Amino acid sequence: MAGKFIDLTGQKFNRLSVVKYIGKNNLGQSVWECLCDCGNKKITAGSSLKRSLVKSCGCLRAEKSRITAGQNRAVKHGRTGTAEYVAWQAMKKRCYWKGDPYYYCYGAIGIIVCERWVNSFENFFEDMGPRPSSKHSVDRFPNKKGNYEPSNCRWATNKEQANNKTDNRILEYKGERMTVAQWSDRIHVELGINRHTIYSRLTKYKWSVEKTLTSKRYAGRNTIGANKY
Repeated sequence: MAGKFIDLTGQKFNRLSVVKYIGKNNLGQSVWECLCDCGNKKITAGSSLKRSLVKSCGCLRAEKSRITAGQNRAVKHGRTGTAEYVAWQAMKKRCYWKGDPYYYCYGAIGIIVCERWVNSFENFFEDMGPRPSSKHSVDRFPNKKGNYEPSNCRWATNKEQANNKTDNRILEYKGERMTVAQWSDRIHVELGINRHTIYSRLTKYKWSVEKTLTSKRYAGRNTIGANKY
């Protein structure tokens, strides 16, 4: 006796959203047309959807294969677990694994890893070389909106990456143009102010650039108003 027909239209299973009923296959199973999160269509049996035997149009398996293939090549290279290998893995996860916490600002907006690197840790290491220090990580430079590829990547410190942000503020004073972080490095020792103080003076207290970059920081509970900055 055939089971009761259950309409799956509109339901979502993993990456697949059910669009419409197609009919029965030669096994008597209900078959459905689905739309994958990546935009591709997938025709599959309802039982496979409900049992999670089919989770996507095939893109999920492809993503996992890209990461696994690269991992296997890295194992042969003998550098598994090194700082460079960990950085290479993290770079790919940001671009291809939707579960990564940073996917939304990398893979979700179309940033990819170049063909030369995506499945080859050896190529990545050959192009990038050893990480200079524990303070360095992979930085897309000079095009912060570009992809991960040899011509657009370097090892950089957090400070260098901050100076490379597309929304970084440039201040001009006495003919010099530098980022807030760079000005902070220049005047921190003499004036006792950091980049947070510089931003506060400019945005909260509306100081001029000249006053911001030439006034010492005054500390103390009884100091009134902007003089604290």
